[in-house]
Amino acid sequence: MIRPVREGVESAVVGDCPLCGATGVSLCDSHILPKWGYRRARDETRANGSPDPILFRTGGAVQTSFQIKEYLLCDNCEQRLGRDEDYVSRLAYQENGTLGLIQQLKASAILKREGAPAGSYLRSADVGHLDCGAISRFAASVFWRAHVAKRERPASLKLWKPQSEALRQFVLAKSPLPRGMCLSLIVLVDGEDLTSVHSSTMTMPASGAKGDDSFHQFVVAGLLFHLTIGSFSSPGVCLVCGHRHVIFQNWKTVRVAMDFSKWAISRPLKGRLGKGR
Repeated sequence: MIRPVREGVESAVVGDCPLCGATGVSLCDSHILPKWGYRRARDETRANGSPDPILFRTGGAVQTSFQIKEYLLCDNCEQRLGRDEDYVSRLAYQENGTLGLIQQLKASAILKREGAPAGSYLRSADVGHLDCGAISRFAASVFWRAHVAKRERPASLKLWKPQSEALRQFVLAKSPLPRGMCLSLIVLVDGEDLTSVHSSTMTMPASGAKGDDSFHQFVVAGLLFHLTIGSFSSPGVCLVCGHRHVIFQNWKTVRVAMDFSKWAISRPLKGRLGKGR
């Protein structure tokens, strides 16, 4: 249950925190995707003069400053998730388009992967020296937050209740991920220079398949996070149970990135966007 706090406390509500289970506490206006992701989705050079991100939804595209958030977490949990968000923000593409992760790796650590399609870029790097716990908790928390959200819960995310509970327990560091549940990271790149047209792309979590054998993904600042379960699990690149490798892949060979790009181009523009054409 959620109810307003006493008068004089602006926009504050009291309720139960679904992450830690605390009852009757002040709830924060929590972001589902990190706030820094929205900042990096802004474009100060956009021709129509507004730097606000472009939100793609069924029926068209709208330029808006709207951010997906709701009163969800207590302050302790907000701070807990915030530490992992801050860590990942330093690894993602920065506002100037450079990839923060490169600062944490030696050039020789990025190795070509077998089976790379001709003319494409497919590499991997051992990131075992990084805080893979923070990276994987961040990814798990975004999937979990999107699943439990009520106001802007994405219909395209199809997690089962036991899977959501496993993510919650993992974020709280109470239990490891169950066997057959993996979290992995793909860096979307254009090629050898490790830049990307998707450096500012951000998408809500969505499912490619649901059930005991399923996979789910979201993108923030050019980083594509995967949650794979059952027969889709990928322990070889899992940040939790595997070799802790990050994949660098040309976005044109990543289906979700290609699908998003094609879908975005095909959507009619609305409002000031349409007028600017």
